[in-house]
Amino acid sequence: MHDLINDLASFVSREFCLRWEGSDSPDILSRTRHFSYKRYYDHTENIRIFEDLQQAKYLRTFLMNVTSSKGLDELLPRLQCLRMLNLSGRIGELPDSINNLKLLRHLDLSYSFIKKLPDTICTLYNLQVLLLSNCWGLTELPANLGRLINLSHLDTTGIMLKKMPPDMGNLKDLQMLPEFVLDKSTAGDNLADLKKLQNLRGGLCISRLVHSSGLEALRDKKFLKELVLDYWRGWDVSEEEAESCDLVEAKWDSSEKGNNTVEEREVLEKLQPHLNLERLTIKSYGGKMFPGWSEYYSSSALVSLKLVNCQNCISLPPLGQLPSLRELFISGLSGWQEWSDVGGDNNEGGVFSNLVQLEVYECPNLTGRLARIRMFSGRWIPVKVKIT
Repeated sequence: MHDLINDLASFVSREFCLRWEGSDSPDILSRTRHFSYKRYYDHTENIRIFEDLQQAKYLRTFLMNVTSSKGLDELLPRLQCLRMLNLSGRIGELPDSINNLKLLRHLDLSYSFIKKLPDTICTLYNLQVLLLSNCWGLTELPANLGRLINLSHLDTTGIMLKKMPPDMGNLKDLQMLPEFVLDKSTAGDNLADLKKLQNLRGGLCISRLVHSSGLEALRDKKFLKELVLDYWRGWDVSEEEAESCDLVEAKWDSSEKGNNTVEEREVLEKLQPHLNLERLTIKSYGGKMFPGWSEYYSSSALVSLKLVNCQNCISLPPLGQLPSLRELFISGLSGWQEWSDVGGDNNEGGVFSNLVQLEVYECPNLTGRLARIRMFSGRWIPVKVKIT
């Protein structure tokens, strides 16, 4: 039955939808609206297909694993009705003629070898989705990206951005932004832009917070569900590794980080997230104590908390008061000594009333007995604990 329905749909839409299987030259008609070919091929076939596609001037959708941009520069100006362009795969360069696609809504360059996006991409004012995930050679976004005011999804997962372009705050419709990288010289402006992005959803990682001025940029992010605050993140990639797309996470020079633990606490104090946040990770925080966030410990929806490599920290806030916390992961807190610090005093719900998983690693100075944790059922039973 499925095959019959598929054959019927193919027959009805044959003049408008073409899915080429790669056997013969595609019979591309002037009325073709949607074209797809998801198989890798050599440069000769690449050019031949581009030549055939030039007659499909009303094409709306173009899905293809392009291995070379040769011939693409001449093709794109002829496809001015294009709404969706998928060039994910092996393409190494996006031609400047991309600016001719004024109606383009969706551009997918995922897993490509592109090292730099052309500035002309910033003239695609109708663009709503830009997918750049796992473009391992890409380290910067175009300086005028803030002009794409209709952009709602910017996927930078798995790439090594050095900094964010200016005026990102203009992208007020932006909903997807996996990572926001702060730059030492413009951290204050970066966070001012981030504060304007009120519609961000899903997950967000803010990295290089050591360069932050601590602007209150997260309190209004009511749609965010997962947040990573990373004080210490960088990449060190040699030319050979960049060519082969092999990435190595680097250890930053400790002299760059500085020793101002009070300043780092002030930064974190101002970055208190919205109470709707469900998962929070704090990495490489350099302060000796965590901020108060008093209302957060009593009203937060947080279900998962991870504290990683906060080596200067000697005490923790009353995490036991978090009413919805189910998972607690603590690693690399070499200065932490007293387990009792995390309990707090919560007369209404008890200590860790909903916790079901606790993992503690590399905390060599930790002392004190692990208290029993009352589960939501009201019975006093040990939580699932893993301590090394």
